[in-house]
Amino acid sequence: MDSYAGPYGQVLANLLHNAITHGLEQTENGWVAIDAHRLNETHVIINISDNGRGMPEDVRRKAIEPFFTICRSHGRPGLGLHIAFNIVTQQLGGQITLESELGRGATFTISLPLVSPG
Repeated sequence: MDSYAGPYGQVLANLLHNAITHGLEQTENGWVAIDAHRLNETHVIINISDNGRGMPEDVRRKAIEPFFTICRSHGRPGLGLHIAFNIVTQQLGGQITLESELGRGATFTISLPLVSPG
């Protein structure tokens, strides 16, 4: 890939932190998996999945909104997923989707061009 390593690393760090802090909290034998593969001549797909508690639909729909958090009382500002979304879509020229069901973990799928714009 010919991309921006710092912002890409920040996206991975935010998604991993979110999985550990929210998804795997109070989960025995929890795991996070990262899988990456080349989709075609121009794009790569990265999946970050966990087997944590998952999200109900109303939380999943709002998860990427700025300042949305389920842990405001713990001093968490709710910016991590919003920042990750903006970096992927604005700076890296890609797309990010979230799939999750309550009790079934979460999967973020990121599609990135092999050569970032700009």
